Amino acid sequence: MLQAYMAGYRARHEYLGEDEVKKIKDQATTNMANGRQHIYFSGVINILPSFGGFGGRIDHPSTPEELKGVRVVLKVGDRIYQPKSQPGDLSSRPRIGENEHVDTETSTTFSPFGQFNSYYNVIRTQKYDYYQGVFQVAFDLFDSDGTPRVRPTDKRITAIVIYGPNERNADYDLSDILAARK
Repeated sequence: MLQAYMAGYRARHEYLGEDEVKKIKDQATTNMANGRQHIYFSGVINILPSFGGFGGRIDHPSTPEELKGVRVVLKVGDRIYQPKSQPGDLSSRPRIGENEHVDTETSTTFSPFGQFNSYYNVIRTQKYDYYQGVFQVAFDLFDSDGTPRVRPTDKRITAIVIYGPNERNADYDLSDILAARK
C-alpha cells in the first residue's frame, strides 16, 4: 500500500506522462500477482560518544569507523538468513550535539574567624560530534525451492544489526505483524 501511495504521489508531483504512469501501474500489478517476495528493514544507526566520565562528561569521542562493515541478518526460529545484499560501509557526516554536565566549584572565604569553603554546582555545556548512518535491507521470504522461510510454527522474527563492536536486535512478534494486515 505504501509503495502504491508513493508511486501515485511521485506521478502527480513529477507530472509524469500517461506512458510512465502505465509502466508504474503495470509493475505494481505484476508485483501483486506474484505476491510478497521480500521483507524489508530500514534502520538508522547513531554513533554517540561515551558519557562515562565524571559528572557525565565525554570520556571517549564518537568515531565514524563504527559505521564501516555494517551487517544485518534475519533470525527466524533458530535459522539465520542473509539479506540480498549487506549494507556494508554507511556514509555519514559529523553532526553536532550538546551534553550538559555538572561541575562542583569551590569558593574559599577568609575572615578573622577562620576559613570557610562554599560549594556550588555549575552546569556546563559540552559540544560533541556524532555520526548517523541509514540503511535498508531486503530478505527473501522464500528459499530458492519455493519453501517459505517463515513457517506456521514460528512465533518471532529478529533483525540483528552488527556494527563495530555492537550488536542490536529488533524483535518482532509475528502475531502483531499478521494482525496489522487485517
